[in-house]
Formats: sequence, structure tokens, C-alpha cells
Amino acid sequence: MKHFRNKACKWGGLFTVLACLTPFATSAADNLKGTVEGVKTDTILVFSYDLVRNSLLKIDTVPLSEKHFSLEVPSDDLVGVRIMAKPEKPDAPLRMFSGMPFFVLPGDCLTLSGDVDRPVPSGTALYAGLSELEGLTALEKREIELGKAYLQAGSQNDKALQDSLSEAFVRLAKDKTAEKMKYIKSAPNTLVAGYLALNLPPKEGAEACKLLGSDVRNGVLKPLIDRLETSYLSALKKEEAQKYIQPGMPAPDFKLKNLEGNEIGLSTFRGKYVLLDFWGTWCGWCIKGIPDMKAAYAKHKDHIEFVGICCRDTEEKWRAGVKKHDLPWVNLYNGFNDELTNKYAVPGYPTKILIDPDGKIVQVFVGESEDLYLKLDELFK
Repeated sequence: MKHFRNKACKWGGLFTVLACLTPFATSAADNLKGTVEGVKTDTILVFSYDLVRNSLLKIDTVPLSEKHFSLEVPSDDLVGVRIMAKPEKPDAPLRMFSGMPFFVLPGDCLTLSGDVDRPVPSGTALYAGLSELEGLTALEKREIELGKAYLQAGSQNDKALQDSLSEAFVRLAKDKTAEKMKYIKSAPNTLVAGYLALNLPPKEGAEACKLLGSDVRNGVLKPLIDRLETSYLSALKKEEAQKYIQPGMPAPDFKLKNLEGNEIGLSTFRGKYVLLDFWGTWCGWCIKGIPDMKAAYAKHKDHIEFVGICCRDTEEKWRAGVKKHDLPWVNLYNGFNDELTNKYAVPGYPTKILIDPDGKIVQVFVGESEDLYLKLDELFK
């Protein structure tokens, strides 16, 4: 068992002029265009996301014509896009993205230019506004430099330098947050302010959402701002709860329905050790960990009660998941209610919380961790 733990060129600049003159097929409906470098396969993959639901809509395979591309991506709602070079080998893994995707708002025609791994956006009001934030732009360039230096230090096995660069990243992140908040306070009723409010630490993010003007709060970014504000507030509650979800502290009581529809509370198991397992059928690591959980349950079930708490799933998927994986322990349904996960400061899935017979927290295990099973073996020798 192992624990494996995201200056706009005026008029689009020279690039846009060249793109308009290139002899390859385009459509009046195309709202994403560009010229990109560094693509060996002459083909790129374009990922389109529903920003509000935080889900992938589709992946387009787009051929380049003299490094140019043009296509129509969904634009009825708030859509984000990312691009990457199509891998040379069919079975090559897709690279991981970081940071926010590029926004394609209704009515926008977005242009991406430069290196395919770090394209520069332009051609829309949002990115024209962002390009004027010289302080933030300078910090983002510095961030790229630090990233390159960190990778180089890693290739040279220079741990001391990597640690130093990690500390520099933390300081840089704080400087970026300060720069964003400075702009939001100075121009709270602008599209740029609304965009900047979407990518902040929880405390500053919640404050930023309150500062935004009504035009922005009720404008095109409204669904995304509303969702992120809820997320920020939830994160703050978890940060507060984290103070109390510590070894030796009493575990918060709760009541949830089991498969039979009966309400079960934590107090039901007082006098026994309890393992709360916050999981979901959508969670890959949760599913991968089920065989180890079953083995531990079979080994220790006379001494401890396992309680699965399904989160962020429909009741139908929960019931189907319990049946499919034949989960033998107590199974409770939490659904999309964040109250309990906030109380327990659940940072991710799976999260397993060991509670002693007196209802006090013994230890919290985040991820599918071998440490949990070693702890159970130690307790129940």
C-alpha cells in the first residue's frame, strides 16, 4: 500500500494581422484563433471547460497551417480553454495543466500566440485590461523564472536551492495576492477586478467578492463569482475547524441517513473505536483504496466500526457504488452538503478520521495512506 498524494496587443498586434492573411480555412463563427510555436506534430489539442461547473466539455484535435489555428469553441456560457501540442506518440500521457484556463466569454474572439506551453492571450476586453497591470505582469514573469530555476535545481539534485526557491515562491504568491487586492480595491466595478477575485486565497477571496461592484457581481461573471464566493467561505470554515480537528479533541457529532433510510449519529458508536471515511464514487484514490480498507475491516472489525460517508455524489450513485464495491461497513450519505465536511475540515478525498471510544480524535489521514493501516495494527495487536 502506498500513499500518492490551476500587454494584450492592440488590435491583436502584428500576429492578428498575419493570422487574418494566412491562407487556411476559417469561419466567421470561430472565436479562438492563434499562432503557436513549439509544436512538432503540427497539431494541437484544445480543451474546453465549463467554468461554472468546473468540468471538461470537450477536447478538439486541431491541425495547424503554418503554425496558425482557428476554431469555434462553446461560448453560450462561461467557457475556459487550454491548449497543448498533440503528443508525438499515441500512448504518451497528456501533460498536467496549472493555473486558470483562458476565458472565452460570450461575444469574445480570443487570440493565443507564442510558445504552445505558455501562450499569451489577447484580443478581448478582459485580457487587454489584464495586460495593463504592470506590477502583476512583472510578478508573473518572475514566477516563470523561478519555475525554470526550480526545475534546473531538481535536475542537479540541489535540494538546498530547491528549498530556497520554494520559499521564494511563497513570498511571490503573497506579493501577487497583494497586487490583485490593490487593483480590486481601486477598480471594484470592472471585469478585470471580477476576474482577479476568482484566484485568491480564501480570506482575501471572500473579502474581494464583497468589494466587487454591482455591475460585476450581476454581469457575465456572476455565476462564477457566486460559486467561488461560496467556496472561499467554505474554505474559511474549514480553516477555522482545523483548529479543533486535532488529536485529543472531541469529534463533532452528526446525523446522516444509512442505506435503510435511518438516521445514524456518531454518538451511536460511543464506546468503540470509529473510522470515518469521507469518500465518493467519483474519487479515483477512494476506489483504489477499497481493497486495503476491506482487508483492514476484516482484520479489525471486532474492535472498530468503519463508517463510510459518501460526499459530492447523488444518492443513486452512492447506492450503486456501495453495491458495486460490496462495502461491508456502515454506509452513510452526505451528498452535496458542506456542513459536515466543513466541521471536520476535510481537505480532500479520501480523508479518514480515527476516533477513540470516548469520541475523541486520534489521528487524521488524508489520502490513501499506509500509515492508517499501520496505526490500526498498532492499536489492535
